[in-house]
Amino acid sequence: MEAELAHQETAAALDGLARGRWWLSDIPGAIEAWERAFIAYRRADLDEPAVHVAVLLSRDHAEGLGNGAVANGRLARAKDLLGGQPDSIEWRWVTLVESERAGQPDLLSFCGTCCAATRTSPRPSRPWSPCTWPAARPPSRRSACTAA
Repeated sequence: MEAELAHQETAAALDGLARGRWWLSDIPGAIEAWERAFIAYRRADLDEPAVHVAVLLSRDHAEGLGNGAVANGRLARAKDLLGGQPDSIEWRWVTLVESERAGQPDLLSFCGTCCAATRTSPRPSRPWSPCTWPAARPPSRRSACTAA
């Protein structure tokens, strides 16, 4: 990613660099690259990827750095950008983060051993677990999850 960025800095390359850094548990490095990716997506008028990056930034500012004010600002920015796109899948990401922050017991429960929240699926025998989805926390920040 860094070699590609040395040749040409694109939003997608910055986003990829941020994801790589995140998986390596370099949260400050990931945030720095996502901040640059957000700006690049906005300059290219690509609102949906910019919203997704804003949601990721919101989560990492809250959970990784403990900065709730910046996290809430990023989430508000994501919602503003989605105002004209009521059918965007990114609304689901925004709603997930809002429900995590609200701690709504009907939407979320904590499995107790996992660092992430789990939501009960329509079929109780198959719970949904953030530990198993692509945006799960990096392996170094995950414990053995019994919810999956």
